[in-house]
Amino acid sequence: MSLDLTITISSRLGKYIYMTHINFIVDCSGSMAAPVSRNERKFGKYIESVTRSEAMRYTVQQFLKFLNADNSTDTFSIIEFSDTAYPLVANMRADSTNYSGRKDIMTVIEDLDNMYVKPISGPYGRNEPIFHPRGGTNIPEALKVTLRQTPRNTPTINLLFTDMYDLNGDYIFNALMSKNMLDALMANGPLIVTIIAGPHDRINADRSARALQTKVNQYELSKLSYKELQARCKKARMPAVGKKEQLIDRLLFDRGGISVLRDGNIRFSCVVETFENEVDFYSPLKAAGLA
Repeated sequence: MSLDLTITISSRLGKYIYMTHINFIVDCSGSMAAPVSRNERKFGKYIESVTRSEAMRYTVQQFLKFLNADNSTDTFSIIEFSDTAYPLVANMRADSTNYSGRKDIMTVIEDLDNMYVKPISGPYGRNEPIFHPRGGTNIPEALKVTLRQTPRNTPTINLLFTDMYDLNGDYIFNALMSKNMLDALMANGPLIVTIIAGPHDRINADRSARALQTKVNQYELSKLSYKELQARCKKARMPAVGKKEQLIDRLLFDRGGISVLRDGNIRFSCVVETFENEVDFYSPLKAAGLA
């Protein structure tokens, strides 16, 4: 995860799509205790064999630091999930202050650094470390809890981080399709899934990301009428004749191993992060003109 990139992209997203709510949906299953790499890495004050959960904690913290420095009026939520899911922070304004005039977001930033939550108000407060690895990977429950606390009719970006994947992308896709969660999540903005993997798992994780993104893009296009597909083909300066399946195939193409929509109407992205390099996993959003 590029920490500088996280700050840069948060700025661009806020500027260009007027983002008003961000959901950080973070996998806290037992496998997140695995090191991000075989080598020692530096994440903030940590110079050690950093675990995936520690890297995620620091990454979210840096994003929030940017929101605080920019005095943003945006809101954010942080949802942890393992066997169950709950909001660590729910729908907090980045510029909200408490009775002493201190910004509440600063408490959250400090909590992320200290690993524990100090209750502020609402559903805060858990007597365990933030993002502490434990249990399984219940993505359907995580999505349900995310939707429950997301403000309605508000531009939203959902950032889902997980180390769960399968070669065909079926597990996450089925979770997204359960009870129309995909449509609900993307009703007011894009959904970005980041698969966290070790360097030795990169090939299989990339295959899973490609499969998942292709499935979602095909599903999105299949909801359009034939005339709508023709219009999008014409907009992309492609032939607008043939069967519906042929039009869908034309609107999909491979860019860097990831299936994206040729006409730039991208609402979903799935990428892999190994924490080995500075990887810009928001490039599909840039291609869509959203970043």
